[in-house]
Amino acid sequence: MKMLWNYIDKKNWNKEKKFKIASMIICAASAFVGLIIWRIVSIWSLNSIDWMLCLLGYPIVISLYASYIYYCNHQFRDDESLD
Repeated sequence: MKMLWNYIDKKNWNKEKKFKIASMIICAASAFVGLIIWRIVSIWSLNSIDWMLCLLGYPIVISLYASYIYYCNHQFRDDESLD
């Protein structure tokens, strides 16, 4: 997460856009992990679409809170203030 945060911080965007992009990437990555877990577990059990939505949805909600907490501790720099 720190590598992604530093990479996005180097971009010439304002703080709000940096936070939105970072949140979307983290949400997509956590949904992908949930999908992989569901595909592995669905071989043996829990192979309905309901379980897929649970294993995709909860990581997205948790990652939104996690990215907000991380943002509170490591805020982006606003590029206009660096000039």
